[in-house]
Amino acid sequence: MHSLTLPFQRVYLLALCAAITIAQSALDVPWSGKKYGPDGPWQAVKIKVGGFDPTLKIDAQNHADIDVYPGGIYNSFTFSKSACNPYPNSACGEGGTWDPDPSAMAWFSNFAQAWHPPLEDKSYGLLAGPLNYTQRALTIRDKTVWNASIAHSNMGNVTYFNGATSGMRLGFLALGAPETVQTFDTAGQEGKSNHNVTGNVYNGKLYEDKTIASYSYSLHIGSAAFEYPGSLVFGGYNKGRAIGPLTTLFEGEDRIDLLDIGIGVEHGDSPFDFDSKSGLLISDTGIVGDPQQVKIDPTTPYLSLPDNTCEGLASTLPIKYDQTSKHYHWQTDDPKYKKIVTSPAYLRFTFPPARGSTNNVTIKVPFALLNLTLETPIVDRPTQYFPCHSFNPLKRQPYPTPDDYFRLGRAFLQAAFISRNWATGTTWMGQAPGPGYKGQGLGDQIIDIEAGDTTLESWESAKTNYFNQSWEGHWSVIDSLKPQASSTDNTNTAPTKENYGSGGLSTGAKAGIGIGAAVVAMIAIGVGILLWRKRAREAGMSEKRASAPARGAGVAFAEGAP
Repeated sequence: MHSLTLPFQRVYLLALCAAITIAQSALDVPWSGKKYGPDGPWQAVKIKVGGFDPTLKIDAQNHADIDVYPGGIYNSFTFSKSACNPYPNSACGEGGTWDPDPSAMAWFSNFAQAWHPPLEDKSYGLLAGPLNYTQRALTIRDKTVWNASIAHSNMGNVTYFNGATSGMRLGFLALGAPETVQTFDTAGQEGKSNHNVTGNVYNGKLYEDKTIASYSYSLHIGSAAFEYPGSLVFGGYNKGRAIGPLTTLFEGEDRIDLLDIGIGVEHGDSPFDFDSKSGLLISDTGIVGDPQQVKIDPTTPYLSLPDNTCEGLASTLPIKYDQTSKHYHWQTDDPKYKKIVTSPAYLRFTFPPARGSTNNVTIKVPFALLNLTLETPIVDRPTQYFPCHSFNPLKRQPYPTPDDYFRLGRAFLQAAFISRNWATGTTWMGQAPGPGYKGQGLGDQIIDIEAGDTTLESWESAKTNYFNQSWEGHWSVIDSLKPQASSTDNTNTAPTKENYGSGGLSTGAKAGIGIGAAVVAMIAIGVGILLWRKRAREAGMSEKRASAPARGAGVAFAEGAP
């Protein structure tokens, strides 16, 4: 057994104090315990849709509790049970469906009869529509937004790369938009008065009602395979999912330059015949090291990249393009396969530095997270695959759509943290930790993002290798005579499985009991600080947050397709 080390006691107390002293106005969105395919497993968040009468409880009105993927801007997306009628005895609608009352869409049909656009995403074959827009309630936990903008369809399907077609499984929860409302203009329609009809963007309305501190969100998808829940926060972020340095986007930018892709090993010996390799981002024209603009999109499953990049990775990894499924399959009979997907090896994505910094930002996605599973209807039996998808952006101008850019989807966001403050136009992105102890990353620390914030505090990795620590116990280090890459500086050591020991009342647990009095004292101090901060905020004072290396601004970074 391992004792509860003094550095960890320090971090534990700091985290506890932070959780107490920071006003908990941020909305921590709950995650479903279910796993979804057929190209995951993926996790989803839980929401409630339906209801129009604020004088009645939501549960007493027409509503549905459903699981949805986080992603998209302005409107969330749902579909009805009838959309699954063409796909009986399938996984269609397994996240839940919603059938709005007829009046929910009558307002839209009456004034916008000529505009019922489809929802289409060619990166994974989604086509739904025609869309109707409802003005019904959207509830998360106990936070209800009335007249929320929700797109709804009675028809839709997903056509996979091999031509197999199935029904939709889940809808989407929008993450915000440049405005707090979605506006439908009736101007120019015959027989209609010239006025606007609006639907509330969920987190925009929460901010306007002062329910949350800012019009913002933060997201980390987590890993269903590792029982590592995701984190989605409106009005704040989970610091325990953010390892610095962070990079940023600026107002008017909705994509970022991907500078390179490489392979590395966090510590121990390499499962490859090299320790590190770069230059794996190859453009459609065959140029190595040619930066490619990408969108970060949680609505799509894959790493949608140039064909030359996927083919180049196939020449390095034990993966092979399967002509039947049209996906890259792991060659599970190759001796290197198991070593790679269980070792501290990772796929490395390199992005530009934040403004004011000269160091590029690297996000490491362990191959353990890229050992995903294909299921029916893509394949007849569960098959391990690598989620690189050869994608050809349409590059339409001057009004591009998500189909016009390469994209890094949920496969990437298993290991990446992203956050956006819509008010200041600031988007942050950085490394997310591994599962840590009991799937808590570096420990849950929900912190408000204030309305004017342009910097975000993260766990800095300059002295302590939090990424490595958070993966300890979850991968198998290949024996090596080389020194480990993790830092010898144990200051501010984040909680890991090893800190806790295993089974019974460990020495660490006993030590924890021994510091109980100190914890009580910290709680008292925390409550006092909370009251002081509340008075300060009411007096118009703004909290000065410690700045991470990332500074700057950005737009709709994880907007996705809807």
